[in-house]
Amino acid sequence: SFTRQGDGMKRIRILLAHGHQAVLERMRKILDSLEFELVGAVRNGRALVQAAAELQPDVIIGSVAMPALNGIEVARRIRRQRVRAKLIFLAAHGEPSDAIEALNAGGSGYVLESSSSTEIAAAVREVINGAVYVSEAVAGFAKSARKTRPAKGKTLVGELTPRQLEVLRLLAEG
Repeated sequence: SFTRQGDGMKRIRILLAHGHQAVLERMRKILDSLEFELVGAVRNGRALVQAAAELQPDVIIGSVAMPALNGIEVARRIRRQRVRAKLIFLAAHGEPSDAIEALNAGGSGYVLESSSSTEIAAAVREVINGAVYVSEAVAGFAKSARKTRPAKGKTLVGELTPRQLEVLRLLAEG
């Protein structure tokens, strides 16, 4: 029920997904105030997988924690379906380990639900241009975590894959 505006320019088509109506409405208002075209909004992971295949959006902004299928599993299924959309994860909290898992699952971005419209717009533009975008707040948490030492005899780094190490380094660098 969304229509394309005839302004001559191809607008970035976005599909939203979140289990909470209030967050969906906030994101819808943010996107309406920007130059993006909202092509749909769904409330759970199964609906997102179906809508992504049908609507073929440019970008999907979806929650990490959705009903029916979580965002990580949704990302894996969408990639298997060869949906070309860039996936930006929305998270309530900025846990660096969650960001690493989301990006490893095929995400191109990771932002907080509390992010400003400016940051949401920046994330969309960055991922459309092929970059990985991580919310500044999450990068800040990663920097703090980097300074925290594990208990004596324990190593966190040895438990991470090379890709996870790369993503964590990028997070820490901002």
